[in-house]
Amino acid sequence: MEFFVLKEGTFAIDKNKNFTLFDAKTKKKTDFTGSVFLDIQPFLVRTSQDLVLLDAGVGAKTTNNELILVQNLREVGVQPEQITKVLMSHLHKDHVGGLVQQVNNQWQLTFPNATHYISKPEWDWVHELASENYNYPAFAFLLQSGNVVFIEGDGVINDVISYQLTGGHTPYHTAFLFNENNEYIYFGGDILTMPQQIGSSLLVKSDKFPKEANAFRKIVVEQAIAQNWICLFYHGYRTKVGRIRIENDGFKVINP
Repeated sequence: MEFFVLKEGTFAIDKNKNFTLFDAKTKKKTDFTGSVFLDIQPFLVRTSQDLVLLDAGVGAKTTNNELILVQNLREVGVQPEQITKVLMSHLHKDHVGGLVQQVNNQWQLTFPNATHYISKPEWDWVHELASENYNYPAFAFLLQSGNVVFIEGDGVINDVISYQLTGGHTPYHTAFLFNENNEYIYFGGDILTMPQQIGSSLLVKSDKFPKEANAFRKIVVEQAIAQNWICLFYHGYRTKVGRIRIENDGFKVINP
């Protein structure tokens, strides 16, 4: 297996949850009073069977009006039409923005040949919320495309990819594990989203159920150490990928 980091960028997030791409060459962080900063990177995993995209960023575009996500794929030699599977951890705006786009006022799938795997309970919960933080017209188009397969709980997609209900961050947040030739790659979405969460007892404000999220993180870290997983950190700002080790009564993430 191979994996690729598809960093979309560093974003300033204001109190209204608007995401603005931060360019350190032209801006200073002090220009964004009251904002927090977050790195966002979807991942590509190449298995013997598939080209798999893990979450889809916030949907930021280049100056040529191309999705940064698509540009990043092209830079590693992959066209969006070649993606065979898109695995969604949950449906927050910074994870779904690149799934569909409007071109000449018409919706288009960014990955038209991919099957999109989404938690059905998560989908239903998001639609019951009827919140302005979700792009429901985009979701409707995605569903109408026929390219969605709903999953639920724990299960397997094929002999390489399995999924697990984690809860915590959202009620039905899902994580994915790849296992091919005894090599493991783990994508925890926002349940294990940066190395700083490893071993931390601090409650994360963005988790809907913080105590549940922390308990699940502890289990994941134990499994990752025991089976030598490569972990992919969606919001990691220094370390994006790594294997977890115990060191001096603490934890360390090393280069995979």
